[in-house]
Amino acid sequence: MRRLLLLVSVLLVNSILMSGAQAQFAICNNTRLDTTSALGVFTAGNWVARGWWTIAPGQCTTVLGDELANRYYYFYAYRSDGTEWKGESDADSGWFCNQDQAMVDVGNDACAGPLLPYRQIDTGDATDYTLNITYDNEPLPDRPPITSSDPYAVPIATGVLNEQCLFSWESSHQVHSTEVIIELNYQALKTTMKRLDHCLKLTTTGPIDIGDLGQEYLQGCIDYAIYDDATLYLLEGIIALGIDVLSEGATGGGATAAVIAAYITGVGNKAVDCLTDTDRIGAELSDRVKSRFNASIVEESHWVYWDL
Repeated sequence: MRRLLLLVSVLLVNSILMSGAQAQFAICNNTRLDTTSALGVFTAGNWVARGWWTIAPGQCTTVLGDELANRYYYFYAYRSDGTEWKGESDADSGWFCNQDQAMVDVGNDACAGPLLPYRQIDTGDATDYTLNITYDNEPLPDRPPITSSDPYAVPIATGVLNEQCLFSWESSHQVHSTEVIIELNYQALKTTMKRLDHCLKLTTTGPIDIGDLGQEYLQGCIDYAIYDDATLYLLEGIIALGIDVLSEGATGGGATAAVIAAYITGVGNKAVDCLTDTDRIGAELSDRVKSRFNASIVEESHWVYWDL
């Protein structure tokens, strides 16, 4: 009887304590502008870069959906106003890829852009970690980070898929500076010109890492099955324990055993229903992918200098 009481207590109480807990590495944008970020990760014996994730103000994105395998990670982010979050010294930095295209485990030797100092993140011995992006002297967003209560929620990494200049033109040709050069018997006037180059740039964003989508959906179904009715079973378990204890052995632990059996059956049925509902699978996965595609067109300008 004591073993039975201990079993139901551990099973039901742990179900409540663990409800909703899922190991992950999440990034939250606590600034007033969109941030775009990347992560340096050690995997398969190599350091690689993953990104990009564009996160709206007040929102969070899960960038690693599994229990953290390493203590140290490296992080870089930027905003449209030129603000950057990166490593400031050799002691707190690691050099990783900074290419325009999406990065799915891109090593430095395969990078199509320059390398940047990512900031080191020490997660200690944590199995999950949340990195909050903040900006000095800037108030937090008006709304709190958005979380989902959907038991089937599956994180999908999104970022920049393509950037291209649709149309370009020049303007503002003018003298930038003049300099008199005198060397022995040689004298000349050096003139530096400048012009403003414009580009109408199309940026397309969307899912960049959906390889583990099926596994994550499976885990979502299992978690849903285990935790959905955990509170109800805990209450029923407490009542059953009381009945068995007050009966002074007359029930033989039958009430408690019945609750355990009902819990196990309920978990199995919910998991199977979730994993075999083809309509739900198709709708959930397709909606989560297609809703993350977006495109924007902005005009960008920069000065170009040359000497006459």
